[in-house]
Amino acid sequence: MRIAGAAAALLVLFSVIPACASIPELQHSNKQRQHVTDDMLEKAAVEKGIIPKDADEAFLKAEIEKKDMVTIWIMVDDKARLSFIDNLREFNKKDGVIIRLPSEYYVREITDDIYNSIVNGDIVVMELGNIFKTIAIMEGDYDNGKDKVAVAKEYMGEEGFQMYRRMYPEKYEKLMRRSPSNTR
Repeated sequence: MRIAGAAAALLVLFSVIPACASIPELQHSNKQRQHVTDDMLEKAAVEKGIIPKDADEAFLKAEIEKKDMVTIWIMVDDKARLSFIDNLREFNKKDGVIIRLPSEYYVREITDDIYNSIVNGDIVVMELGNIFKTIAIMEGDYDNGKDKVAVAKEYMGEEGFQMYRRMYPEKYEKLMRRSPSNTR
């Protein structure tokens, strides 16, 4: 059911349209884990009624018109997803933000987050661009020249930052090591 081609361009066009995920509780794991496959993602989406079992290009076009970014993400292939992330990276670069982790990393993380949100039933509306930014900030990979901890606190808010600290102690420690101020 993976659909390529024009869908990549559409992901870019609709990069600020709401998608499903939860913030600041994106479903990251601190442990080594096996990433979600496209088959796993598709199966979960079908089981939860997000996409029909026989979804095709006509269905995708309808979802594009509705601007349903999660469904589009589920239905397109990794080439389209990578194109979307590459465009987000370029957009951030124009704003003076450097993202160093590879686009493939972000594709895996976003796919995992969407899958976990689907299976856990904790889907809330959020933009794919914000999911990307949240992951980059949590990883200490969002480099806008400012202190990484200060950026994380500003983006997540104090309560969200403390939740992040509790839920992801390994990521928090890595973020602290990357921060020159090292403020706890």
